[in-house]
Amino acid sequence: MDRLKFTDDQLPGALESFLKEFLETKADLTTGAIITVVHKGKAVLHYPFGYANAEKRIPVTADRTLFRIASVTKSFTAATFLTNWENKGFPPADIKTRDVNDIIAELEEASPEFSIQFRVDSNGFSEPITVWNLLTHTAGFEDAFLGMDSYPGDDLSEWKLDPRLYNRTHLLNGNFPKRVYPPNTAFSYSNGGFILLGYLIELLCRQPYPDALWDTVLKPLGMKSSSAAINYAKDPVAIRAELPQDNMEHLDYAEPHVAKKSETGAPIHKIMPLQKQMRCLSMSDGSLALTATDMSKYMICILNGGRFEGKQVLSPFAIELMTTKQFEKFEGSGLWSNAGLMEQIAPHYNGLNYLEHGGFISRGID
Repeated sequence: MDRLKFTDDQLPGALESFLKEFLETKADLTTGAIITVVHKGKAVLHYPFGYANAEKRIPVTADRTLFRIASVTKSFTAATFLTNWENKGFPPADIKTRDVNDIIAELEEASPEFSIQFRVDSNGFSEPITVWNLLTHTAGFEDAFLGMDSYPGDDLSEWKLDPRLYNRTHLLNGNFPKRVYPPNTAFSYSNGGFILLGYLIELLCRQPYPDALWDTVLKPLGMKSSSAAINYAKDPVAIRAELPQDNMEHLDYAEPHVAKKSETGAPIHKIMPLQKQMRCLSMSDGSLALTATDMSKYMICILNGGRFEGKQVLSPFAIELMTTKQFEKFEGSGLWSNAGLMEQIAPHYNGLNYLEHGGFISRGID
């Protein structure tokens, strides 16, 4: 298919034929998915496949099925921070030059109602960490996830008392990753760095992270079926959400499934409950959930220089740092870490550059 050329009118049909044939080969071990394609400023295809809930036979659809996008959230976090930083008149150069602890101190003084007096421990390193380091995973933090999602006690009702403060909870729980490399010397993927960015957003915007994300990105793009403050604690199918927008209970949550084959070779798709820690989160490293229809709007905005339907939604500064090469992961690799996105030159994709980010939600039984 990569050797063929299609007109704009032919493209959706050609893609659909290819995807139908391709996904049929994956049917046994793929419960549900959707593939969205945007082209020249519009969504040309939403191709749903399988079930959001195999046990209840709820199909995947573009505008009703809510997918948790895990670490793809980091792209939205970067866009939210950088857009507000520029729009509020802060010097763009400070992102790469100022000690992040100095920025935290300045913002905490201006927003005392959100302050927890947090500072990144130097752990013996003299070089300061910058916001750019957080955005590009070059701060030199250990690649640690253990404990990052821990809360005192297992009572979910306790978590729901303050559903939008989890960034601050994580910074205070004693499990923030340690500095183990000098900054700017190595790529070390860091969820903790993006949780800290969420705290910076809260200070900068004087809002909880989900509200700042809504006001900066989701609402201007018309992403009405998207939120980073969704509560899965009661019934993850009949979602109850505490949201700045309208209630989202009409949506179907794409349940995590385990797919395997029976002794006869027939596929079995069983729902795997999420761990308690993963049900009720409002964190800037991976809590956003959205539909494919909403995701297409964000994709169009990124590819159109931050503009959507004639309006500049994301700042030019945000788009620049997100879509231009910032730090090469390994010398000569052609793999780059941008602000909230990854970039690479892919020979097997006809040598094209492409921007991407993956996401993973861990599974577990209560």
